[in-house]
Amino acid sequence: MRFNENGPDIPDELLIARDEGDVLFFCGAGVSLAFAGLADFLRLAGDVIEELGSLTGSQARRLFDAASTTSPSGFKSFVPVDRMFSSLDLEFDPLEVRGAVARALRPEPDADLTAHKTLIDLSRGIDGRPRLITTNFDLLFEKCDAQLKSWGPASLPVPDRPADFEGIIHIHGHVDRDYSGISDAVVLSSGDFGKAYLSDGWATHYIRKLMNRYKIVFIGYSADDPPVQYLLEALREEQSPTTSLYAFQYGDEADAREQWMQKGVTPIAFGSDYSNLWETLRGWAERARDLSAWHHQTVVDASSGPSQASPVFRGRIAHMASTVVGMAKLASAEPPVPSTWLYTFDPAVRYLRPEPIDRGDPNSGQFDPFEHFGLDRDEPPPPYDPEDDFHKREAPASAWNAFGASKRDLIGIHERELGSIYAHSAIAPRLWSLSIFLIRRMKEAPTLWWAAGLRTAHQNLIFQLEQELRYRLSDDPGPMPKYWRYLLAFWKEPNREVDQAALEISGRALREGWSPGLVREAVELCRPAISVQRKYGVEPPSSPDHDPAGFISLDVEYPRPHQEFKFDVQHLPLAAELWRGLLADAERMEIEIGAWIELDTTRPDDDGQELSADTYGLTGPLLRFTHLLEALEDGNPGAAAREVMAWEAYTGIVFERLRIWAAGRSALTSSEYAEAIFAKLDDRVFWSSNHERDLFFAIRDRWPDISSNGRKSIETRLLSSPIPYLEMTEVEEARTTAAMVRLSALHWFAQNGVTFSFDVEAEKSRLRALAPAWKDEYAEYTARPKFSGVHSVVTDSDPTSILNVRSSELLPIELPRRRGLDFTEYDPFAGYCAMKPARAILALHSAMRRTVDTTWHYWSTFLRSTSKMKTSARMDTVVVTLIQSLSTDEVAKLWYPLVDWLSNRAVALEARGFGEFDIIWDRIVAAAAVHPSQYKQKPSRDWSFESLNSPIGRLVQALVDIRLPDGQHAVPPQWIARLTKVLNLPGDHGRHALYHVAMRASWLHYHEPAWTDAHVLSKATAKGPDGDAFWSGFARMGRVPEQAILQKLKLPMLTRIGKGGRDEHNLVGYLLSGWAGKAAERTVSDQEMRDVLILGDNDVRHAALRFVSDWAAAHQEWMELVIPFLNRVWPKQRTLRTPQVSAELFRFASRLPTLFGPIIDAVSRGLVSLSRGHMMHLSCNVDDLDNDGVEALLTALEKLLPEDRVQWPYDGKRIIDQLKASGRGLGPRLDRLVLRANEREH
Repeated sequence: MRFNENGPDIPDELLIARDEGDVLFFCGAGVSLAFAGLADFLRLAGDVIEELGSLTGSQARRLFDAASTTSPSGFKSFVPVDRMFSSLDLEFDPLEVRGAVARALRPEPDADLTAHKTLIDLSRGIDGRPRLITTNFDLLFEKCDAQLKSWGPASLPVPDRPADFEGIIHIHGHVDRDYSGISDAVVLSSGDFGKAYLSDGWATHYIRKLMNRYKIVFIGYSADDPPVQYLLEALREEQSPTTSLYAFQYGDEADAREQWMQKGVTPIAFGSDYSNLWETLRGWAERARDLSAWHHQTVVDASSGPSQASPVFRGRIAHMASTVVGMAKLASAEPPVPSTWLYTFDPAVRYLRPEPIDRGDPNSGQFDPFEHFGLDRDEPPPPYDPEDDFHKREAPASAWNAFGASKRDLIGIHERELGSIYAHSAIAPRLWSLSIFLIRRMKEAPTLWWAAGLRTAHQNLIFQLEQELRYRLSDDPGPMPKYWRYLLAFWKEPNREVDQAALEISGRALREGWSPGLVREAVELCRPAISVQRKYGVEPPSSPDHDPAGFISLDVEYPRPHQEFKFDVQHLPLAAELWRGLLADAERMEIEIGAWIELDTTRPDDDGQELSADTYGLTGPLLRFTHLLEALEDGNPGAAAREVMAWEAYTGIVFERLRIWAAGRSALTSSEYAEAIFAKLDDRVFWSSNHERDLFFAIRDRWPDISSNGRKSIETRLLSSPIPYLEMTEVEEARTTAAMVRLSALHWFAQNGVTFSFDVEAEKSRLRALAPAWKDEYAEYTARPKFSGVHSVVTDSDPTSILNVRSSELLPIELPRRRGLDFTEYDPFAGYCAMKPARAILALHSAMRRTVDTTWHYWSTFLRSTSKMKTSARMDTVVVTLIQSLSTDEVAKLWYPLVDWLSNRAVALEARGFGEFDIIWDRIVAAAAVHPSQYKQKPSRDWSFESLNSPIGRLVQALVDIRLPDGQHAVPPQWIARLTKVLNLPGDHGRHALYHVAMRASWLHYHEPAWTDAHVLSKATAKGPDGDAFWSGFARMGRVPEQAILQKLKLPMLTRIGKGGRDEHNLVGYLLSGWAGKAAERTVSDQEMRDVLILGDNDVRHAALRFVSDWAAAHQEWMELVIPFLNRVWPKQRTLRTPQVSAELFRFASRLPTLFGPIIDAVSRGLVSLSRGHMMHLSCNVDDLDNDGVEALLTALEKLLPEDRVQWPYDGKRIIDQLKASGRGLGPRLDRLVLRANEREH
C-alpha cells in the first residue's frame, strides 16, 4: 500500500505485522541525517579525521579520499568506512577517536526531530510501548521523550521478556549524555564489527533472536553500510533464513532489487526523492497512532466509489480488504461503501477490455476499466487495439484478488473447518466479511453485475443470498429480486462437460444396455437452464439503481452434446415422453424471460441431408426430438402415433410446429389428421414466418391425400384469409404487402407441383394489379430456412454478350442485375480482356478520352485479367503509355493489380531499357506520396504481413525479384535510385519499403556501404514504428549478417533483443554468431551475450539454446563451443533457476546426445524440479547416450522430478522405464527412481 502518490509500496504483510506489534525498525545514520542534519557514517569519518588532524597521506585519509572520489562513470568507489576508523585507532588513542566521534555528532539545540518522533510512533506495539533498534551513537531518540528507556551493548533487553523489552536499543553503543565522549564500548572499527558479528557474534545472535519474533525493517541504510554487510554475512554463514528482513532503499525498484535481493532482504524502493520516504513514514505513523480512526477516515473517503478515487487510494482500500479487520469495517460501514468497490476487488474486472461508452456514438470515447478500477500496484495492461474484436486482456497471475484466499486467511483456521469427504469447507473470516459486503448490497446494480460474472459460488454464500432474498428483499417491487433468483438458480445448475458426460452415458449404454434410469440421465443432461450473464460490450453499471435489463442478459442455455443418443427401440417411447416434457419446459423458460422465440426449419430439402441438431436455441432440441420420433416411427409406429396424439394437450409455438411436422409425414399421420391440423391452424399460425417453410412443405407433401373440401379450405386461405401481422399497417400498404405475400405463396406452390382448382395465372394477374412491383424472383425467398447456409459467390466472366460491341462504345458496360438467390457476380469485361486484350486496350483508351468515371475500375479488371498472360512488347508499351496518363488518384485505386502486372513483366521491361519499368515505378511512388497507407496504427503490428501485402512492399519485391545478368553481383545504380525514392515515402509506405530493404541489408551494405548506412542501418536506432519496421525486416534476413554490420549494429541490437517478440529471435542468432568468432574477430563478448540472456525473457533463452544446438548438430566448430557457451555465457542467477529454464536445458542436452554428460555437469547446479502443471515434457533417448551420459541423466532426473508423483512432467516415467529396460545405470539411484515412477499417478 502507498501512503502518497509517489511513495513506496509497503507490503501488506509488513503493515499487518506492524499493527500486531511484530515489526522492529532498525535505524541507521540516514534517520539522523534526514531532518536533524547529523553526519552519515562516511561524513562522520571525515569529520573525525579533520578534528584529530590525521596525517596527510595517512591510510585513513587515503581511504576517505577513495570513498569520496567520483569516477568518470559517475560512481564512487566502495570503501568500508569501518576500515577508516580502524586506521584512526592505529594512528590515535581509541578513546580520542571515540571522543571526536561524540563531538562530531553533537546536534544543534533546535535540531528537527521529526524523523525520530515518526519512527517512535511507528515502533509502538499493541501495548503502546516503543521498541526500536539503532546503530546510531547519537541520543536524538531519547531527546524526543525523556521517559524512554535506553539500552547499550552491555545490557541488551531480552526479547523473550516483553515486560523489559522496550525503548531505544543502541546495539552499537551510544555517546555520553553531554556528547563529550563515549564511555561504554561501541562498535565502530573493523575489529569491533568483527567481534560483534563474526568472531564473538553477540550482535548476530541477538538480532537472530529478534528475527525469530519480529519482522525487521532497515531505515537509513544502504546495502553496503557496515552494519548491514556484517550482519547479513554472518547470517549467511550460519545459513539463517532472512525472509523477515525488509529495507527502505533510495532509487528505483530495479536498483533496489539488485542491491538487496541477493542478500536475502526484501527492498522497498522510494525513488530519487527522500521526501517520498518521509511522507510515507509520516502517513504510516499517523495510521499507527490510531488505526481505528484511519480505517474510519478511509471508509469515509471511499464513499464516492473507485472511479473517482486515485489508483493509490484504491490500493489503500485493497489493503483494507486484504485484512480481517479492514474487510469487516468495509462490510459494516455506515453509510455503506458503494458496491462498485467490488470491481476493484476483482482483477478480472480491472483488466476487462475497454468498451465504447455509447455504442451508437462512435465519438463517445472508451470506458477503460483499468483506468477506473486499477490499483497503483497493478501491472499496466498492454495497449488496447480497438480493431481487434477478439482481443482479451488477461489479468496477470500476480494481480491482487480480494476473492481468493491468501496465506494469511488460512492462519488460525481449524482443521475441522476445512473441507472433508463429508462436507464442504467453511469460508475464511476475511472472505466471510467480503461475503457480507456483497450480501448487504444485493439491491445495488453493481453487485448483481459483478455476481453475474461467476458461474457458481460457495454454498454458504448462496444460502445467505437466498436468505436475504427470502426475508429482506421479498417485498421489493423492483426487478432486482427476479434477476437474483435467476442467478442463484443458475449457480446451482451443475457445470458439466456435456460432451464428456454424453460419451460416458453412451459408453455405459453400449456395455450395459439402455435402462429407464440411463435414459432419464441422458435426457436430463440436455435439460435447458436459464443463464444469467453480463451483457457483452456494456460497461459495468456505476449507479446502484441501474435497471438490470441494461446490463444483464437472460438466456435459455441448451446443452448440446456433439453426438445424439441412439436409444434402443424398447426405450424410445420413454425417451420421447421425457424429451416432450423438456421441450415444454424450454418454451416456458423462453416465455418467462421475455425472449422472442424464433424457430428455424425442421424440414430438410427434398434431396438434402438430415438437418443437424447442433443448431442455436430452441430449434436444436426440437430437431433432436423429431429425430427421436423418426426412429420411433421406424421401430414402433404405434408408439409414435400415440406420442403424436399426446401433443393435443400442449399449446405454444413448439407444439404448433410439431403438429405441422407430423401432418407432413404420411407414414406417421393419416390424411384426416393432416387435413384437421391444416384446418385448425388459425391465421396467425398459417401466415407466420416461423412456420412458413414447414407448413408449405407439409401442405405440398399431403396435397394429393387431402379431400377436395380440405383443399378448397387451403385455397381460400391462400387467396383471401387475413394476414394478422399486417393489421397495424396502413390500409394501402397492407393491401400491397398482402398481395405480394399471396403472389409469392401461389408462385411457390405452383413451382412445387401443387395443382389448384382455380386459374393460378388469373389470380396472379389480379394480385399483380395490387402489387405491380412484385417479381417472380421474390418467390425464391418463400419457404426458405431462416438461417440459410454459407454460399459462395462465383464470377461469370463470359464475354459473349459484349463481343460484338464496338471498342469505342464498349465501356461502361451495363451489367445484369443479380436476381433473388443468384450468387453470381457478372464481369464480362474480364473475359473480354483475356480473349481480346488488344481490343480491350482500345476500349480503355476510348473510355479515357471520353472521361468515363469508372475507367480506373476497368483498368483494374484489365490488369488483373492479363497480369499472367504472355503479351507482346508493343502491347506492354501501349499499356505503360496509357497508365502514365492516369491521375495519381486513379493510380492509387488500381495500384495492387498494377504492381502485380509490373511484377510479371519486370524482367522484360528492364531488359528493353526504354525506362518503362521506371515509368510505372514513378507513377506508383507519386500516388503513394499523396495517398497514405490504409493500415491503421496498432499497439502491436505484424510488419511482415503488412509489408508483404502492401502496394509499396510488393513494388520493392518486384524489383528485388529481377534476376541480375550472369556475372553481375553488384547493386545496379538505378536500383539504388528507385529504393531511395520508396524509402523517402512518408509514413507506412516508407516503412513497408524499409522492411524489404532491411531484409537485404547485408547484400546492399557489401556493395553500397555508404548508401546502406545512411538510408537503412541508420533506422536501427529510430524509435517507434520506423525502428520496428527495420528490425522486423533485418531479423528475417535469412542469413547471419557480415561482421561489419554486426559491429555497427551491436549496441542497438543488444538493446532491441526481447522487444520484438518471437518474430525477431533471429537477432539472438546474429549475436551468437558474433560471439562465436575467433578472438580477433569476436564482436560480442561473453558478458554482453550473458546480459542478453539475463535481461531477455524465456523465449530469448529458448531461442539461444535452439540456435546453439542446431548449429552444433551441423558444424563441428559449434560443437566445440557448446561447453564454453554454458560455462562462460549461460547465466547462473538464482532468478533464472525456474522449471521452464530447467526443462529447456534438459531438452538442449537431449538434442546433443554425445555431449549430454558434459552439458548436464555444466548446468546441474541450476536445475530445479519440474511439474506437469508447467505443461513440460521430458525428451531423451537413452540409447543415444554413452555411460557418462546415463549417469548424468540419473543426476538430472533426481533434480528435475518432483517428490509428488502426481506432479511429474510428461514422459518422466517413460525415460525411467527405458533406462531400466536397457540395463544401464543400474544401482541405488535408478532403483529409487523406479520405485517413485511406479507410484500411482492419482
